[in-house]
Amino acid sequence: MGAWFDRRLGFAPVIQKLRHHLREPLPKHVGWLWTLGFTAAILFAVQILTGILLMLYYKPTADAAYESVRRIGEEIPAGWLVRGLHVWGSHFIVGVLILHALRVFLYGGYKKPRELTWIFGVLLLMIALGFGLSGYLLPWTQLSYWATTVVTEGAGALPGIGGASLELVRGGEQVSEATLGRFFVAHVILLPVALVILISLHLYLVARLRLAPIEDVRTEEEQGYERLVAEGKPYHLHLTKEVTVALVAVGLLATCAILFPAHLGAKADPFSTPPGIKPEWYFLPIYQVQKYFPADMGFLSGKTAGVLFVGLCSILFLFLPFIDRSPERDPHRRKWTIRIGMVVMLAVILVGVLGFLSDRRIEVFGKAFQFDPYGVPHAVQKVEGPPDGH
Repeated sequence: MGAWFDRRLGFAPVIQKLRHHLREPLPKHVGWLWTLGFTAAILFAVQILTGILLMLYYKPTADAAYESVRRIGEEIPAGWLVRGLHVWGSHFIVGVLILHALRVFLYGGYKKPRELTWIFGVLLLMIALGFGLSGYLLPWTQLSYWATTVVTEGAGALPGIGGASLELVRGGEQVSEATLGRFFVAHVILLPVALVILISLHLYLVARLRLAPIEDVRTEEEQGYERLVAEGKPYHLHLTKEVTVALVAVGLLATCAILFPAHLGAKADPFSTPPGIKPEWYFLPIYQVQKYFPADMGFLSGKTAGVLFVGLCSILFLFLPFIDRSPERDPHRRKWTIRIGMVVMLAVILVGVLGFLSDRRIEVFGKAFQFDPYGVPHAVQKVEGPPDGH
């Protein structure tokens, strides 16, 4: 049977190439942290599968979207589980891709000649964020409607093209059925096509250039990659680690979907703004940092300055290989670079936490605190309710 297919399809060279790839040695320092890329690919596959199943019942109109999602969760057999896997999967993918990027940064995997590998990887992270943004609106709930309103306001703050950008994203001045249609097209057509292209390019470069050794760029160029990894373990041994981590991630994903089912909430009402509306956790740093720019900065509005600042940070992150030109890859020889990276990472986490706490009332050790829009706590007097039975 194999000979029959091989004569017609000619897949024998592909099989030989895969076998050779499985036997190729890897750098000696490669371990469990190098499994996150494979895990992200498996999670993307789960998202595609569950997304296709959800599309069988979803209706992308303002009148029918909410009801179709409710029906999926309450009437379609195992619909609640499929939706839970899809909702939780978006969080898992973003988290895994962030950890993957941190590992590449820590071990200098973005340096020559792997600059494009890094760029395509960062673009994949942006695609994942795009999936999260576009998919969040599709259930057409109060939370998703108004959170999308908050996030898309940034498009209107772009200097010179703000109005056109907002019109392109929303299809009008306000989030409406036109926005829902555009987000649906982006979620099921545009972003998946971009995802397939970027994953293909990223995997091609990984297969061609292989994983970066711990030695510096000059040593790799002078001695050659094959000599540096000659004593490393073959890839098929590392593949078992990748499969193990991916299975654990899928198991955790299923556990979250079962124990914490995706909540639907109330249907979107454009005429009623609920309090405390915020975007998902991975957009909280962007949401919060814009609050710290003064409303009027003379030649720029605070909102425009905030958008430009986020854009600049994204560009610096994307083109990091051309900013950090040091040939060193070993973290022990890049102490200042690692320290700067850690400071930036902690700052992003801090701003995200402040975004989560802002406009929120929390009790700590019996004391009540009201956090203002900037995330600063203010002690407030607790209001005691009536005694039980009254």
